[in-house]
Amino acid sequence: MYDPVANEIYDESGSCISIAMVVDRVVYVANVGDSRVLFSASKGNDLFQLTKDHTLSDEYEETRMRVSKSPPLKRVPQLKKNDLRVTRCLGHVRSKLRHLEGNHHAILAEPDILSFNLEDDHDFLVLAS
Repeated sequence: MYDPVANEIYDESGSCISIAMVVDRVVYVANVGDSRVLFSASKGNDLFQLTKDHTLSDEYEETRMRVSKSPPLKRVPQLKKNDLRVTRCLGHVRSKLRHLEGNHHAILAEPDILSFNLEDDHDFLVLAS
């Protein structure tokens, strides 16, 4: 949590998130960070990853960070597992506020969003973090 009056950060945590919603046989999926949504069809014979990781290992995200003149990579939120560095997340205020050496154009909370129609051979979704 950030207190703009005191100019202090009390909590530097951030989070990745994936959500899915079904409305009238249309599936909507959104994600920020490295959480994933997988989709199964044909009784489990077909498995698709519907989301992409927002990390420096993704060429688009790495280029976007470079173009945005992002802060040094030490400011990119770091996950412990596999030393991944997420380029999109909720929270992590220090990486987003300019006066704290962050860059709100680099570390985004903007999700990727997709939708598709449910078909009879569609089985299930897996939301994983």
